[in-house]
Amino acid sequence: MNCIKVSQNLHHYLDGEIGRFRRQAVARHLSSCPACSSGFRFEAQFRQMLPGKVRDEAPEGLEQRILGSLGGQPFSADDFRQGADRDPLG
Repeated sequence: MNCIKVSQNLHHYLDGEIGRFRRQAVARHLSSCPACSSGFRFEAQFRQMLPGKVRDEAPEGLEQRILGSLGGQPFSADDFRQGADRDPLG
């Protein structure tokens, strides 16, 4: 497996979403390619750090800024249902 293929499969590798043989091929390449190995370590560390940085709620004032940019018209659940019932092609 070359660097391009490893790059294309890296996220699937980290997520455990590839088969055994492709996983072994990626692992072999990572063990022998310093550049890809460095990228892999960065992605793995980033994934470990990310959950602690994700917010559970929107920042203060975000809703008002969004409403302001939409002309101050709040949307309701009915607005979304009506849009889903409409034919997208006219």
